[in-house]
Amino acid sequence: MEPLLFLSLARQRDGAARLDITELNPAAAVFFHRTKPQLLGQPLTQMIPEDLNAELHQRLLAVARGGAPYVGDETTVLLRGWRTPLALDLRAVHARDGLVLSFRDVTERRRAQRDLAASEQRFRLLAENVSDVVFLSDGGGRISWMASGLRTVLGWCSEQWLGHSLAAFCHPKDRALIDRTSREVEAGEAVNLRLRLRDNMGHWHWVELHAGPNRAANGQHRGMVGAFRVV
Repeated sequence: MEPLLFLSLARQRDGAARLDITELNPAAAVFFHRTKPQLLGQPLTQMIPEDLNAELHQRLLAVARGGAPYVGDETTVLLRGWRTPLALDLRAVHARDGLVLSFRDVTERRRAQRDLAASEQRFRLLAENVSDVVFLSDGGGRISWMASGLRTVLGWCSEQWLGHSLAAFCHPKDRALIDRTSREVEAGEAVNLRLRLRDNMGHWHWVELHAGPNRAANGQHRGMVGAFRVV
């Protein structure tokens, strides 16, 4: 169950608008490490300081005044007493004299995405500095990334192979090998084979290809990672 808050529009002594917690579900109490009685009647700023989350508070006040619903995916939020900001998926809609706010902590998801992006960047840096031509293909067998060394080895620009299957540049008699390799890699196997690839002038070259599964951090199959060299 996602944390859920009912917030009412109120006024401070100086006349400034604020949002008070008038109802919440158990998940919200657990999220804030408070009991329900400790949270009821408290201004939202007690948990989410306005000075550290000014834009968010302005958006929520606009909803409370009857504005359009607010959707904020991976919104950075700093809670009171916390040193590390969280990433929250937020949903706010006007209701009664305020709004209903639901949210989901996606901090780990964002961290995993950033780690994956950094990992892929390191992979590509390494791939551009080896003698083999390294490539990635998606779950449908289409090449999604190709090292620039392809130009040196076969004369093609790497962009010319993107979106195509490796079989499109493979000798007709070797295409069955590509199909078999794709099935074996999808099953989690590492494969080594020799086949013929066409250069940009139409000539065929024997290459040695090494391929294996490319998996996401959660183990889901994302396609193939491979490398080949002319032999």
